[in-house]
Amino acid sequence: MPDSRSLQNDLAVATGRLRTAALMVVGTLVGGTSGYYLLGGGDWSLLDCAYMTAITLTTVGYSEVLPIHDNPTARLFTILLIFLGMGVVLYFASTLTAFILDGDLRNVVRVRRMRKLIADLNGHFIVCGSGQTGEHVLGELVHSGVDVVVVDISRANFDRCQRDFNQRLPHIIGDGTDDEVLLAAGLERAAGVVVSLGSEHDNLLCTITARTLNPNTRIISRGEDQKSEQKFRRAGADRVVYTSAIGGLRMAAELLRPQVVTFLDVMLRDQERRLRIEEIPLSESAALTGKSLAQTDLRSKYDLLVIAVHDRTADKFIYNPASDLVLEEHHTLIVLGEVDHIAAVRQLHG
Repeated sequence: MPDSRSLQNDLAVATGRLRTAALMVVGTLVGGTSGYYLLGGGDWSLLDCAYMTAITLTTVGYSEVLPIHDNPTARLFTILLIFLGMGVVLYFASTLTAFILDGDLRNVVRVRRMRKLIADLNGHFIVCGSGQTGEHVLGELVHSGVDVVVVDISRANFDRCQRDFNQRLPHIIGDGTDDEVLLAAGLERAAGVVVSLGSEHDNLLCTITARTLNPNTRIISRGEDQKSEQKFRRAGADRVVYTSAIGGLRMAAELLRPQVVTFLDVMLRDQERRLRIEEIPLSESAALTGKSLAQTDLRSKYDLLVIAVHDRTADKFIYNPASDLVLEEHHTLIVLGEVDHIAAVRQLHG
């Protein structure tokens, strides 16, 4: 499958060729009309001249509307117009046919529709790279019910993700290190970016580009070597995740606490109940602010279990908070519950 830059270049070449062919047809029509008008000394109307040019170029066989039989120069001009004009018309027709049959028109429509869809998103997440790691990230975001845009230079990777999730995803087939590609993915309005490209060099460059274009978005980058963490931090990454380290910790957890790991796996894969551990930041205007946990309807109405509260001011966690804990605007609730219920609480009380 063609990569993004190849596809964009092909579309640009195809549309440019079609535009050139159309301009050639228009230019021939204008030239033919002007030629007949000048050859007629201004006695022939522009409409008649244009009509004569049109029937000459299309070789429809209608009778001549201009009296050129006594005008040798006009007849020579007509011969020249036929040979040159036919070539122009045939070139336009063949270009238009190829544009439609080769799928270029479909690609143009699809790309424009996708760009419009992404333009309407705000506060979404961007996943740069949908390879082995990126696909797992993408799956969790999709199952969490958030808006996500995929950026990948390989359409094959993206198509595989769509098949696996059985869902149409907003996407940009392009290089995640390219400014224009990231802007097309709505980076300026994105809440967060996951950088998981093919190499650490690309991940670093994508991180720098994303941070430059949006100083406020949250950037999570994939690293290969923990020694390079400071480079990613300086490049603008909020967090760096090392897949090898995570894999090692998971293997140790399988040995030491298998039931805990199984519980988390079952929770994440449960198709009937989409349970997640999520966070709900509070604000001064939040309806929950000023209430104790016992006074909230988180458990009774939304079936949410508050397992911790993060105090953003002191940057500390309150684990298994007591029911009389009063919630404040600088608190973030760490809850376990269904995705839809968590989204409802965020909308009403966040």
